[in-house]
Amino acid sequence: MTLHVYTARIGLRDDDALDITRKSANAFGIAFAPSWSILTPALAKRRAGTFTDDDWTRYIADYTREMEASYVEHRDEWNMLLMCSRAVLLCYCTDPERCHRAVLARDILPRYGAVYGGEVHRG
Repeated sequence: MTLHVYTARIGLRDDDALDITRKSANAFGIAFAPSWSILTPALAKRRAGTFTDDDWTRYIADYTREMEASYVEHRDEWNMLLMCSRAVLLCYCTDPERCHRAVLARDILPRYGAVYGGEVHRG
């Protein structure tokens, strides 16, 4: 079975929604959330309007490393997600292009056979 993965902002109602935020994810979704150590400085810079392209590049690298470790440490959660036919990854970020949900769905999960279907908007 192939996982078809989508992304959306928190608040989208979908039976296949999975909150992957550090703030509000459940025990399953937290395996895919960025740590506070990379999230806190990024949020502070975003709020201050000083978040740069270089910051985003560093964030992607840091988050990717965390997900590589998570794949080993939380293998049951990864296997459960990858066995789904569909999932919508949720986060609070307003810009889906600069959000870990897109990095996970577009760049990381396809390494394990998932297919990224894009951002889902409320209809």
